[in-house]
Amino acid sequence: MSDTEAARWREERREAAQAHAEALERRRQAESARAHAMIVEFIAHARVHGPAPEPLRVRTFDGRHRYRTPLEGWYLRTDETVAIDTDGAFYVLRAPSSLAGLVRGVRPEPSDPPLVIGAGGKDGESVDMKDALARLRAGACPADVRAWTRAARARSARGRLPRAARPRTCAPRGARPRAERLVRPRPCAPPPRPG
Repeated sequence: MSDTEAARWREERREAAQAHAEALERRRQAESARAHAMIVEFIAHARVHGPAPEPLRVRTFDGRHRYRTPLEGWYLRTDETVAIDTDGAFYVLRAPSSLAGLVRGVRPEPSDPPLVIGAGGKDGESVDMKDALARLRAGACPADVRAWTRAARARSARGRLPRAARPRTCAPRGARPRAERLVRPRPCAPPPRPG
């Protein structure tokens, strides 16, 4: 291969890589626009029918602390690491540990919303934006789901199998949901012995 052929081949590869990167960026922007349209539709529904927005908090990367923010909105995942605010902005609510964050709080930066939240993560960690918004619209309280999950994990760690998670619906708009009480089902009476 001569020097001119090698230079031409490198130039073709560079152009192909650039075209591929541009196509991926256009696709990401189109998906982000579709996800943003879903968010705007959800917010219009939530303003009329609920659920009410709640104060958003940022969790540290190590999970030890939660920092307050000036934002109100809805968490899209039960671990409260992803949320949307009342203006339709999408946030990843993670931050490094800092003393200033504990004292003053933090102001997270909005990012482009994806169609699949947590894409590329472990099994069970990704959720479609459509499904996350439908769960919120249906009224499942993330706080109830989190409480149930923590209790199920604790029971599982003690050697008992957890029951299936059945989140309650949230309280009416404006009311605060009460803490979920975990009640064990009463055992059935033994069958009568034959005569």
